Amino acid sequence: MASGGRQNADNRFLRLSGVACLAALCAGIGLLAAGSVLLGVFLVVCGPLGFAIAAGQVVLLRRRLRPHRDSAVRSMAEAGNDAAAEVTHRWTGGISVPATGTGRVSGTLPVGVLELTESELRFSVRPAMLRSVLGAQGVVARPGDGTAIFPVRRLVGGGVGIRRPDGQTWYFWSNSPDVILSAISSAGFTISDQPAKL
Repeated sequence: MASGGRQNADNRFLRLSGVACLAALCAGIGLLAAGSVLLGVFLVVCGPLGFAIAAGQVVLLRRRLRPHRDSAVRSMAEAGNDAAAEVTHRWTGGISVPATGTGRVSGTLPVGVLELTESELRFSVRPAMLRSVLGAQGVVARPGDGTAIFPVRRLVGGGVGIRRPDGQTWYFWSNSPDVILSAISSAGFTISDQPAKL
């Protein structure tokens, strides 16, 4: 997860919280001047208190969400420099992916993007806001790097599973998992013939 994107989102959140705090203070002072003491005091107290809570949450989340990346697991923001390799196949679909701090993030079409080049498989999450706010992680795999790729079956539909040697697993949901797995296999990846059932 690119820390710059998360920091920008945090800064926007803090700016909006600051504006809301100032608005509450101004409204509270105006109400106090107009004689509405109870509501005025409430706004004057709650405005700064709300901002303090928001700032505290950002500080705690920044500490909690410090990246703990495996060197082989990279977000697409980091993998963007490798984009020079020509993409031979691109699919969009749903996701269930690891997320820093929240465990997992799930989403429907077209949140997930699976790209195949001659030398690697890239799984990313879009838009960038989802990656930065929720910590949704992408993954890049190469043939022979120990990544397991396998079909996934579930009650409705199926998909492609990508499991790193450390156990972290990404799921890409699609209406045509067999076509995707065939293309991935043609690029030199070993596909497990044992489907996972979720």
